[in-house]
Amino acid sequence: LIGGQPAYLVALQQGGQLKDMFGGIVPAARALATSLAGMINPVTLSAAALAALGVAFYQASSRTDAINEALISTGRNAQYSADSIKSLAASIDGVSGVTQGRAISSITALATTTTLTGDALTKAAAAANQWASVTGDSADTVVEKFRQIAKDPVSALSKLNESEQFLTETQYQRIKALQDEGRWQDAATEAANLYADVVAGRAKEVESNLGLIATAWMNIK
Repeated sequence: LIGGQPAYLVALQQGGQLKDMFGGIVPAARALATSLAGMINPVTLSAAALAALGVAFYQASSRTDAINEALISTGRNAQYSADSIKSLAASIDGVSGVTQGRAISSITALATTTTLTGDALTKAAAAANQWASVTGDSADTVVEKFRQIAKDPVSALSKLNESEQFLTETQYQRIKALQDEGRWQDAATEAANLYADVVAGRAKEVESNLGLIATAWMNIK
């Protein structure tokens, strides 16, 4: 610990030895906590707080610049500004491991490359990050699926359903009817909402089946 090794690695690598040495899991955890507390004092807390604050301001500024660059370079969904995208991200911050930073990245990607708006946009971004949070997969992989859905709802859902088995005949016919009527935006919105519910539901199912260590590590991250 003093050498800088993360506490969770100490616990994972020397867990058995610590347990035996201190006579149980609880005393071992208490000993680790005491060691960590000994490293903390007003000076280190003040320095850490100032450093964290500086990083937070820098990240906020960088995110705004990145969003503006994406909006300008693509010319898509001009109704969105950097502030509106950050507001959308804030609305889903904390949903099953979705941080605002992660949400901003996905919302920006969808806002600049698709015609999805409103709830469909935020649900898609949230679902992509929920899946990434519990599986370790990249959120970009799921975002790409939503891009395909926005481009051609019926075709994209049909292809996804071949491997993921989630679409009912009623749902398919409803979205196909909207697309056949020329209501592409309505079809895309309904299809995106449908698939977002599927991804979010399966992410929760995966999370509920994670082991203790995997769940703890996901919460730490």
